[in-house]
Amino acid sequence: MKKVIVFACLFLMGIACSSDDNKIVNPFEPRQVEMETILIGTDTDDLRLIRRENRVINDLESWQVFVNAFTNGRPDFDDGMDDNPFATLLENAIIDFKTETVLVVVDNIGGGNTTIDIVEVMEYKDQVVVDIDRLYYGIAAVISQAYHIVKVPKINKPIVFGELFDMHF
Repeated sequence: MKKVIVFACLFLMGIACSSDDNKIVNPFEPRQVEMETILIGTDTDDLRLIRRENRVINDLESWQVFVNAFTNGRPDFDDGMDDNPFATLLENAIIDFKTETVLVVVDNIGGGNTTIDIVEVMEYKDQVVVDIDRLYYGIAAVISQAYHIVKVPKINKPIVFGELFDMHF
């Protein structure tokens, strides 16, 4: 009988003394965020007069301001024959700002061949990092501007843009 009481006491003490403090908490594992391209390119049209920038858009009003700036407020080309494809694509983009965020990278307007790409969006414990690949590959006689616009699932963390490298050839 004493053995049963001793075992019962030891069992109860073992349960009472156990704690969650000894458990190993798994650290946050960085993860790649899925992105969907809305518009990407390098164009020579004079439609955009916006500066080189990285922008995070979280609401419809900010999106409309961006679309207006990106298309220079013109729904049509100067010749009036065709609709502005940028305005049409951007205005018709399906974006749910309750669940999605738009990320925009735009390069300088310049006389050269350039590309700009959002290569990867990674979520870390305290922030989201957007990796940008900006490539300059020669001088051209035409004025051009590169851009990449994507949408990603909404994440309530600060978003930081980082350049992979800035190459000039």
